[in-house]
Amino acid sequence: MAGRVQLLALTLSMCVLLLCGCNNSIRTDTDESLSPAEQRAQLLAKLNQKFDDPATHVKVGRSFQAEKQYDKAMWHYQRAYSFDPVYWPAQAAIVKLLQERGQSSEADVAGKLFVAKVARSARNSLELGNAFEEAQVDKFALECYQQALHIDARSAEAYMKLGFYYLNKGDKVRAREYLKQSYNLNWNQPDVAYRLGELGVPIVLKAKKASGEKTKGTDKSGG
Repeated sequence: MAGRVQLLALTLSMCVLLLCGCNNSIRTDTDESLSPAEQRAQLLAKLNQKFDDPATHVKVGRSFQAEKQYDKAMWHYQRAYSFDPVYWPAQAAIVKLLQERGQSSEADVAGKLFVAKVARSARNSLELGNAFEEAQVDKFALECYQQALHIDARSAEAYMKLGFYYLNKGDKVRAREYLKQSYNLNWNQPDVAYRLGELGVPIVLKAKKASGEKTKGTDKSGG
């Protein structure tokens, strides 16, 4: 009898856990429909479970920044950076917040410091640059991309990033030159080829045979 009672209790416990899991997944799926305050409450609940999660700290920080609660936002950005110094969105967020607060000198110092820390790695420079660009900190995004190209002069990705950067700025002349260099270094970039076609650059389509023979041009196209 005692054994049956224990088995029933265990079964009930498992059912409760499964139901809780289902409810959690449902709430996660409806996050977008929640108010900003409710979304932040969920994020803070996540931090209670895993406080050293830099991504969640940045999300919480952004929610505070949107409400111009800058001190609270900066506190979370700094926590994210302390937990993971190579979580690039945290660095970009710190600089963006300083700019938004009107602390341009402090923003410049912080931005230059972060860029200098990745001065030996083209990959890290590109990733930090991408974070800066997503945060709309264009000055340091450009510095990172240029730094990556300086480190690795044959980086197709660095040329590509610079090309799209200038294209977004409306500078088609510079965009064309950087995208051409990127395509010449790595022809397997359909997005780059498409943009070059839009910019009026004739593209030599290239393909590799399954046998592994050398790449050769097969056709020309305006895009």
